[in-house]
Amino acid sequence: MEVTGYFGEVTPPERWSISYGEYRLVFEPLNAHEIVYRRVRKGRIERELLVALGADRLLVLPIAPMPGPIDTGLLMLRLRPPIALGEGAKLSITVRIPLGVGVFLGDRHLDAFSLAPPKYAVYGSPMDGALCRYIELDLRGEERSSLEGYAELRFVNNAGSPVRVSRIVVPSEGLWPYMDLEGEVYFAGVAFNAVDERSAEVVVGLEPPAPSTRPVLGKKPRITTFVMRYGY
Repeated sequence: MEVTGYFGEVTPPERWSISYGEYRLVFEPLNAHEIVYRRVRKGRIERELLVALGADRLLVLPIAPMPGPIDTGLLMLRLRPPIALGEGAKLSITVRIPLGVGVFLGDRHLDAFSLAPPKYAVYGSPMDGALCRYIELDLRGEERSSLEGYAELRFVNNAGSPVRVSRIVVPSEGLWPYMDLEGEVYFAGVAFNAVDERSAEVVVGLEPPAPSTRPVLGKKPRITTFVMRYGY
């Protein structure tokens, strides 16, 4: 079976080939219980495993776009264009975030990769700032890719004066994916509270607004707060 952008269970004895952009996942059954798994990129095998299923299911699922050479634990979302908020203003917008892809045996990770090229940025000073995975978000509503998920960003300005928001830093563990009955992917919501002209509280792990969504692997994320002290 050859498919594109599939998320769900991979079942022997059929051979599966699933494409995600420049990546291809190949599942070659040896028998009813053993599968050779390969991650192929541009014709080159990047990862190969022999998988004995036992009582567990083999799953390909969406994950947050974090896998890369460096696992920083933080994700910087750069807003294009930036957002201006008047004193006391509230705003809720839906953005599109590139997916990561995870291969699971039961609830255990076997492999993971990101569909967006890994980029990094430092939040804070070069000497003692925090290294973040960096992703640009286009807020202008251009055509959506099937390899993106939706996320709701909620803004409130309690800084006492107008503010400009060009970036949000979130703990990646809270950006957990959900899926609805049609296979659409949503990420846990993010709340941004501007406290003053340089500081903000960011809460991640909120349930997405779509009522039919369910968390991937049945695990709801832990609600996590990150304090941005070096501007936004």
